[in-house]
Amino acid sequence: MAGKGHSIERDLQVLELRRSGMAFDAIATALGFANKGSACKAYHRALERARVPDDLGAGYADLAAHEAKKQLELDRLDRLQQGLWAKAARGDLGAVDRVLDISKQRARLENLYPPRNAAPALEPSVPRQPGQVVPASRVSEIRERRAREASERSSG
Repeated sequence: MAGKGHSIERDLQVLELRRSGMAFDAIATALGFANKGSACKAYHRALERARVPDDLGAGYADLAAHEAKKQLELDRLDRLQQGLWAKAARGDLGAVDRVLDISKQRARLENLYPPRNAAPALEPSVPRQPGQVVPASRVSEIRERRAREASERSSG
């Protein structure tokens, strides 16, 4: 790897600059890459080094790319919040408002809020224990699902 001129430190610098919001062409200029494509490759090398191994496999490249972009946004929100936290804790109302906005954005990225147009759930989706009573409204639904599954197993 050293023969190709790839430096772990340089790749990590690219990662830090990208997390701060810098564009790849600006990163290329700042760190002396030949072009923005080289800076982009260094960024992906750094992400790969920092990545925790998962069990998704190669068939989930789009999901992995989506997760990497989401993580980048979450990292940026963390850094913004860190910069405002001391002021907010001292009672600066502007900083408090910004921290709350950052928290809301983080919650949206993490899908902690239901979509605005989603119908409210009729009952919580809590796993039931054996012997626990199932509401009558769900009995026919469960029976239909079980019949479908049995039919699929016997035909497939």
